[in-house]
Amino acid sequence: MNPLDETILAWANALSHPLFLQGMAIITYLGSSEFIILLMLITIIALIIFKRDWFNSIFILWLTVGGIVLNFGLKILFQRERPGEMSYIEVFGISMEIASYSFPSGHTMRSVLLFSFFIYLSYTYLKNTSLRLASYTFCLLLIIGVFLSRVILDAHFPTDIIAAICVSISWFFFSLYYLPKWMTKFRLTDRFR
Repeated sequence: MNPLDETILAWANALSHPLFLQGMAIITYLGSSEFIILLMLITIIALIIFKRDWFNSIFILWLTVGGIVLNFGLKILFQRERPGEMSYIEVFGISMEIASYSFPSGHTMRSVLLFSFFIYLSYTYLKNTSLRLASYTFCLLLIIGVFLSRVILDAHFPTDIIAAICVSISWFFFSLYYLPKWMTKFRLTDRFR
């Protein structure tokens, strides 16, 4: 373990009041696969029904599913043990006998991707500056809450969180830049009008 991880984990371990840890467990749920998938599906349905926005519906699907695949691939590649007990991948109450490694943090990646998408969507649709800023702030606070909860709950090393944020932001901007080009190249934009 490197000095940065040691220092931050020592600080996080000092915050061990049961009520505080219970609050962190609730916040960490916002980055869970179940919550992200459910919120993604609701967003896709809302975008299609209320806005007829096929591009952003495809974008959030691409972003979320691609982020999950990217995270899983990186976990398998690096296979870094967790600071606490080793856990297994569990989605919607179904536990798979696949080790859930620490690097990079899946909860952090999923929350950064989803809430970055909501920041982008706020920029796209909200014309009122105050509403936009409120939306940006709310999304950023959720992202910060999720990544702090993962360290405080002893689920990840801080460097796992930093890596997850960097990978997520890179994936978001890569997707934002290339997805419209690929959709145009394969004439998908004509099909979804």
